[in-house]
Amino acid sequence: MTSIAADVNRDISVQAGSLPQGYDVLRLHEQPAAEQARLLPLLFTLIQSEYSAWLGLETTENWLACLAEGNARGTRMAVSLVLDAGGAIAGASATEIYANGTAIVHYSVGRRGDAEYLKLVAAATLDMVQALRVLQGQGLEINLLVKEHHLDSARAHAGYLAVGQVPLDGPTSLLRGAVKFYEVACGDPSELEDPVRLEAAMALTDPQTPRLRAGLDDEVHLWLVGDFVPSRPEMSLARNLRLLAEGYAGERSIFRMTDLSLDPGWQSLQRLADLLPPDATYRQAVEASRLGAARFMGLEQDWLLASERI
Repeated sequence: MTSIAADVNRDISVQAGSLPQGYDVLRLHEQPAAEQARLLPLLFTLIQSEYSAWLGLETTENWLACLAEGNARGTRMAVSLVLDAGGAIAGASATEIYANGTAIVHYSVGRRGDAEYLKLVAAATLDMVQALRVLQGQGLEINLLVKEHHLDSARAHAGYLAVGQVPLDGPTSLLRGAVKFYEVACGDPSELEDPVRLEAAMALTDPQTPRLRAGLDDEVHLWLVGDFVPSRPEMSLARNLRLLAEGYAGERSIFRMTDLSLDPGWQSLQRLADLLPPDATYRQAVEASRLGAARFMGLEQDWLLASERI
């Protein structure tokens, strides 16, 4: 299968081999538990630089369980790391895989300010998709792989270049109407009655960037990974989006112990499913959205973004 990345008329290599000399890629979920425990604090430090509001909700205990056989909800994780010549973590991509066969990449990150930022994110993302193929080959069913990004984001651009990820709601998409996408209201269910914590969780559903605050178009979008192949390609995308709503909100929402339907992310995934042709597959949606993706993302005008827009 040809990568959508090949359609981009740019001379950029996103293979791990194009990384600086001495850099390497390591799959954290394939490492012994002791090595996972050693590397996780270093990974959390890197994540903190770009996802500080979310990192406070993560625990080493849950990550270790998910990296092994799964946590109490059956959620697993796959994590690809880019290590520099000194063994420090310079880039990472982390995916949650839910028991119902859907998955979402929660963290795609590179070392902030690094001259090779785009390649770091791209290499980690590329290896992540390859790692998921290995897990599928071992019998793990994964039928949906998505990401959440602002439209004008270096991480989104790196994913487009590396693995052909495209926004589901682009100008040529299969959607039969417009839907504002929201992320899940991540939070601790025990804090639901605390107005401050509830407000913080709701703020995560529509994270604001300087561009949004300036009134520019930089909404959060749901992205399909073009180079991902579902375990059951014939399954309808609408069905899998509904399953994702249950898995994602069931794992992370502050409403997960009360009523998932109160969660804005759960609601927007249901609306996206409603607006898709009922029998449309993941591949059909990717092929439709890819047609206008580059221009929609602004790649033709400004493909390497300034650091303050990352």
